[in-house]
Amino acid sequence: MSEPKDIYKFRMMSINSLSSISSSKIWFSSKKNLNDPFEGYMNVVAPKNEGEKVAQYIDLGKSIVQKQSGLAPAQVERVIMERYLSSPVEFMDFVESSISEHERSLIEYQEKLGIFSTSSDIPGNLQTQVANMLMWSHYGDEFKGFCIKYDHRKLYESLQQLNSGVKFAWCKVNYIKTPHSVSFLDSLSDDTLDFLKSIQYKHEQWGYECEIRVVANETGLFSYSPEAITGVYIGEKMPEEQKELLITVVSKTLPNCDIFSVSMAKNTTEYAIQINKI
Repeated sequence: MSEPKDIYKFRMMSINSLSSISSSKIWFSSKKNLNDPFEGYMNVVAPKNEGEKVAQYIDLGKSIVQKQSGLAPAQVERVIMERYLSSPVEFMDFVESSISEHERSLIEYQEKLGIFSTSSDIPGNLQTQVANMLMWSHYGDEFKGFCIKYDHRKLYESLQQLNSGVKFAWCKVNYIKTPHSVSFLDSLSDDTLDFLKSIQYKHEQWGYECEIRVVANETGLFSYSPEAITGVYIGEKMPEEQKELLITVVSKTLPNCDIFSVSMAKNTTEYAIQINKI
């Protein structure tokens, strides 16, 4: 996965959005507070028939007993087969109970994650994400808000350096027509990767976002280096007094940061965004 050079955060004008600049801190939200109703949804492919279910449950039983007892694989095989053959119903109930407990722990882990959603540039488009009219409409308060441009590497590395004890990762969101699918066994593996991959997929209707997510192992406000901000873009419909306030905050906090105005281009045969340095 190639690393993006620049990422963008569209904001409404508010105390929180100004504070994010002046304090050099960003909020990592929980999954449940994101705006996609299908956030984290995945399709677990169930066993095709009873025979396949029994085979998979026996494999799961082996894994459970192996971890609990530390027995050699051959001994685990013997214990599980004896247990299944002596009471198939009891054995299946035992595995079902373990499955439920495991699923609860995975869900709880995912709910604790903090997510900072940004956008990358549009693949194959020479214009930057700042020219994305849908992003301005949906996240930039209909051109009354602003957009922060970050150097992705500086942001990510500074988050790691300035927030001791917090683990960070980043991922690109993939846009698909049908829900992300995992096999029944993979969904219950101790490796939570497949389960957590569900937050890397969204329906293709969200594709205009070109989303890049920075993920933390907890929610909250985390510090970053102000040098990570390389530009601030102000929507043309922002009221003048708010624009003056934003420019003052940016100029004081980030004296070397470029500030731009973003407007709809006039007298052109195309729908276009005009960007001018202030």
